[in-house]
Amino acid sequence: MYIAYLDESHDKNHYVVSALIIHESQWNQVFDALKEFRKYLKEKYKIPLSRELHARELAAGRGWLRPYGKGSKTRHLDVHKRDRARIFKLFTRGVIGKLDRYGVKTINACYKMSLGNAEEKAIEAVLNRLNRFVKEKNDHMLVVFDKGLETFHRKLYRKLRIYNPIPSKYGMWEDGRATKNITLDKIIADPFFHDSSHDYFIQAVDFIAFSLLKLEDPTPPKWAIKGKINKAFDHFKKIIEYEACKKDKIYGVVGRCD
Repeated sequence: MYIAYLDESHDKNHYVVSALIIHESQWNQVFDALKEFRKYLKEKYKIPLSRELHARELAAGRGWLRPYGKGSKTRHLDVHKRDRARIFKLFTRGVIGKLDRYGVKTINACYKMSLGNAEEKAIEAVLNRLNRFVKEKNDHMLVVFDKGLETFHRKLYRKLRIYNPIPSKYGMWEDGRATKNITLDKIIADPFFHDSSHDYFIQAVDFIAFSLLKLEDPTPPKWAIKGKINKAFDHFKKIIEYEACKKDKIYGVVGRCD
């Protein structure tokens, strides 16, 4: 059995959906790796293990990480911007990017907002690739979303379990039709929804999604360039499931080459 954790990141130009795939037999090992990193942050930077590590806030210095003098007067921590960039790099390259040792994979989709319906396209693309991934493994999968859009995600997922027309890459299927109804038969049960503030796996996939978003940003902000956040997606090359999109030979991101 596999478990896939999904999260999204978006701006005015792109909508990204990312999935972090873990086999049940490796779940404890991956959790331990994530928790050890959080213990390091607690010891080095006084960041509590219970505090949510959010990619956008960490990279840009927002929320509880914003500098003194900005926003509210009360803050929990003062993490210097140099340290924020270092933490981002440590987490993406030193932790998530090395989860290949546990067989972890990531599947990603990125669609331009200008093409319309980007959110639904990205989620459908990832769910379909997850289903194909686990079908090739002759196994099954559970999916876990971040909380916030439960109704939308559940409705879309249930639709794809019943009606999911997939176009043939050759123009038509063997029966002469342009599409075939390939339902999500290997993803079982309704999706689960976890609060990211209490889930290290959702927090990890948030960093993958946000890194991809900044990679595709045509005009990344200064903090993204200086902290090399717009290059962070390169850290995941060992865990990327390139079969998800053979057209994108560099990152295997669905929709990126459309």
